[in-house]
Amino acid sequence: MNATRSGRETASKDRYKQGKNAAGKSICVRCAALSARAKEQLKIYAGESEKNNVQKQDLNGDTYENFLRGDLGDLLDDLPLKLLRDMWFQHDGCPAHFRRSVKEWLDTNYPNKWIGRGGPLPWPARCPDLTPMDFYNGLFLFVLFITSFAESANILYVTPFSSVSHNIFLRPIGLELARRGHNVTVITSQKVKDPPPNYHEVLVDDKEIWDMLGTERPNVFNMVEMSAEDFHKHVLWAGGLAYTELTLNSTDVKEFLKKDNKFDLVINEQFFQEALYTLAYKYNAPLALVSTFGNCMRHNVVVRNPLQLATVTSEFLDVRDPSSFWGRFRNLYFTAYEYFWWTFWYLKKHEELVKKYLPEIANDVPSFYTLQNDVSLFMSNSHFSFDPAIALLPNIVEIGGVHLSKSSASLPADLQKLLDDAKDGVIYISFGSNVKGSEIPLEKKKDFIKVFKRLEKYTILWKWEDDHFEDKPPNLVTRKWFPQKEILVHPNVKLFISHGGLIGMQEAIFNGIPLVGVPVYADQYNNLLIAEQAGFCKILSYHDINENTLYNTVSEILNHNSYMEKAKEVSRRFKDRPMSALDTAMFWIEYVIRNKGAEYMKNPARNMSWFASNMIDVYATILLASIIGIVALVKIIKLLLRLLSLNKVEINKKKKFA
Repeated sequence: MNATRSGRETASKDRYKQGKNAAGKSICVRCAALSARAKEQLKIYAGESEKNNVQKQDLNGDTYENFLRGDLGDLLDDLPLKLLRDMWFQHDGCPAHFRRSVKEWLDTNYPNKWIGRGGPLPWPARCPDLTPMDFYNGLFLFVLFITSFAESANILYVTPFSSVSHNIFLRPIGLELARRGHNVTVITSQKVKDPPPNYHEVLVDDKEIWDMLGTERPNVFNMVEMSAEDFHKHVLWAGGLAYTELTLNSTDVKEFLKKDNKFDLVINEQFFQEALYTLAYKYNAPLALVSTFGNCMRHNVVVRNPLQLATVTSEFLDVRDPSSFWGRFRNLYFTAYEYFWWTFWYLKKHEELVKKYLPEIANDVPSFYTLQNDVSLFMSNSHFSFDPAIALLPNIVEIGGVHLSKSSASLPADLQKLLDDAKDGVIYISFGSNVKGSEIPLEKKKDFIKVFKRLEKYTILWKWEDDHFEDKPPNLVTRKWFPQKEILVHPNVKLFISHGGLIGMQEAIFNGIPLVGVPVYADQYNNLLIAEQAGFCKILSYHDINENTLYNTVSEILNHNSYMEKAKEVSRRFKDRPMSALDTAMFWIEYVIRNKGAEYMKNPARNMSWFASNMIDVYATILLASIIGIVALVKIIKLLLRLLSLNKVEINKKKKFA
């Protein structure tokens, strides 16, 4: 028997050696079949790829375990969460595969769901090792089997607003849904280069918002003086109505709306385009909203999410001291102001747009207030690791940084070399996609130049939209557009001078870069104030910019490590999540689809009156009863005192006549 066993072991070893070129330097993992990189994995298995380190070394317990703990996670990173949860792991019977530490790893990561020697489902004793052809055949059948059971949905994704920064945040959601097998139709003004075949674009006519408002593009720096009320009236509300009408009146959109489409879910951007929410009614589908900003007070009021006005500031209100009495009073006033005008004026304007462009449903569609009230999922561009902690309903989900979850882009070669050579550090300046740095007044531009000359050891990148830049110092590089996300990843970047837009803020937070913030309008001051309170930002008011204030503020951050250390700390906790922001968005979107709108996640208080949901009627009854009780008690006491007084008088009279 021992001789027989020895012969089998020898044969097994011979077979293993003979298969080295095909399989001995590679790893066959069936669950990689659904990865976008499955073809590359096939090449790795057959020993044809130079991209994997495993190809360059013999397979042994160490290399295999390193693969499982490292490369395997990257290979499976593109798979939908549902498939990852349901997936089985299978490997053959080669010696490296049944190392104790390997089996322990598989028991932990694939409990009772792996096939192999010593596993819950053992590898057949006399089954030959897999060859590349075995793997290919098994892979093909496995893909057919899984694909036939994979869940896919028809999703309408409505993100028509033309802002570049909005689309940087929103685009990854639509593309990831398509990559996961869903059929995605996007109403957009931003065309994607080389989209997946199941990603269909319905383009909005190409027009600037200022053209629709009948004005020239203003110098956005002049908006510094604009109050939140004026910003709503002249920009957000006027622009929202104009852009919604442009969307509904666009040639491609009108043709699309004529077709007999069916959708399982409609996702709208939450940005003053409420008339487009009616598409959820038109297609009899649940409605989800995604906000490129964080908290939305209007939505909170409608769905009865706690407002928490003492600690959570309205998204477009700049308050210098939010926790002070006047800060809290201003927050309450503006929240009431916005809600009143939105409910009784702005939504009425959108009803007129529906009657004009969607007459077939105009008479039947519920009110916009009802549509907002019935939203199945609200995805907020926020995260408690940076934004104020806030109580949220289960169907309000934080996905802050969703555009940072995956990135395959790299810096252009010239920029890569420039940043690599900047050993003393890089300062990056950008005021976002909507604010042009070149529009800054001449005197302030001169102050910037003077400061750049004093910071001569630093390489400075400035997004500058004009072709010419007079008196340009040698350490300054200007371009009309920089790949900001990729620049902020570079370890030599020491400071980001920004206007405080949330998308750029999150890119700085993600990479642990301190900021000097020059807020211009909307949510920018709030974003920068949170960063300043967290210890990795200094706010410099636009009107206070001069050579001395700018130099002192920049030097304060560059010369004190505490700002960089705090930025790295916030970065670490911003990334510390059970799943990425994009995976979180995917899970909840697919959850709502699977559960037909997830009605049970919605707040039951939304169907109650404001008085009832806030217990005002109960409190008022208790107060009234208490007042009545107190009044009655006072009257009884007075009556008793009067009786006692009369009794004393009678007693005194009797004593007197006695």
